[in-house]
Amino acid sequence: MRYFVSIKIFSFASFALIAIMTTGKGLDTLAQNDKPLYVEFLNSCNVEKTNEELLINFTNQTATNIERIRYTIFGHNQRNLTDSLAILSPHQTTARIVKINSDIMYKYVKVTYSLRGIDNSAFINYPVAPSSNDESIFKLIFPTVASVIGIIIGAILLHIFTNIREKSRAKFDWKKIIFDKYEQAYISFLHDWQESQSPTLLETHFDKLTKNAIVPFNIVTQYKKTIATLQDTNSDPALRKNSCDQLRLFIDKELLTPMLRR
Repeated sequence: MRYFVSIKIFSFASFALIAIMTTGKGLDTLAQNDKPLYVEFLNSCNVEKTNEELLINFTNQTATNIERIRYTIFGHNQRNLTDSLAILSPHQTTARIVKINSDIMYKYVKVTYSLRGIDNSAFINYPVAPSSNDESIFKLIFPTVASVIGIIIGAILLHIFTNIREKSRAKFDWKKIIFDKYEQAYISFLHDWQESQSPTLLETHFDKLTKNAIVPFNIVTQYKKTIATLQDTNSDPALRKNSCDQLRLFIDKELLTPMLRR
């Protein structure tokens, strides 16, 4: 029973949604199907920058004449538009084109008419419709353009991250080659040097290292700074020790990186 009720509710909601989407006129127009006078609004189109035309269809859904039809489009600040029809024969449809100002916000439409000598009236919400084909085209194109831009940005970011990853991988492979092939030469250098502050001792063992192994540019640069500090007889002892520690740190980084990522 609960399943059957759910299907009925879903079917009704689907029908109402499809009806509104396919007609493009909203519930105010659909609710008029059982009325003697059926009023239909069609989307407006641009005539000039500020002027538009609104097409209104009037249909007599009875077997009797409908007389003295009068309609008023109520706008903001009492800027109303009024027009009338003399008579509609049974099942007759006629149309009126109304020039409106797109700068004015219209609220609703009042329609009055006489049927069998009885006066009738109805209020209908003013239809909200795109004012130009350009806006409709923009709404169709914008999602596509946004998707294309998103794809391009994604491709660029993927390319950047791929390059970063490949460079990092190449750098690691290079360090691993140095580690595998020249590990013993670096260990011997550190053992013989012992972080001595003697510039002669450092220079001797570093020359030996460069002959037995490939020394990266960053280590060579730090070595030159360290040897210059040690050769300066006026340099502070703390500065001399710190310079030696920096050289040892650079070499340890070269040796430890491949070991940490094994």
